[in-house]
Amino acid sequence: MVKGKSRLAYLAGFFDGEGCITIQHRRNGKGKFYHQLWVSVVNTNRYSLEVFRFTFGGRIYSQPRPQSKPHWKASWVWQISDRHACECLKSLLPYLLQKQPQAQVAIEFQESKPVRGYSRLTDGQRAIREAQRITLQAMKMQSSGL
Repeated sequence: MVKGKSRLAYLAGFFDGEGCITIQHRRNGKGKFYHQLWVSVVNTNRYSLEVFRFTFGGRIYSQPRPQSKPHWKASWVWQISDRHACECLKSLLPYLLQKQPQAQVAIEFQESKPVRGYSRLTDGQRAIREAQRITLQAMKMQSSGL
């Protein structure tokens, strides 16, 4: 496997084509809402995703093919969240083409997160985080042509 910058350039190209950056609006066990950064790559070749896991950490799990698409192969998902996702995006950022603007929004989002507890955010800070989530979602839709 290639090392250093060559590996990051390879992974960035792979991520530009197969990756996803998401800011989820979730509810915790106490019913309170919070935002969370997720980065993932889906592919039918598990080995390719093992390179992401080896380089950045995270987890890999199987995703069965849809019953309505019996001719599709089953796929694998590599996923990483929060500060680990941010570090991954920072590493890939110089080499990203298509997803570079999305990565910049996600990095800004994660770096503005308080060290301890979502409840310490002001209403204004929560509104900014929601705006970042909506901005990222709109960028994804625009890049996909929807």
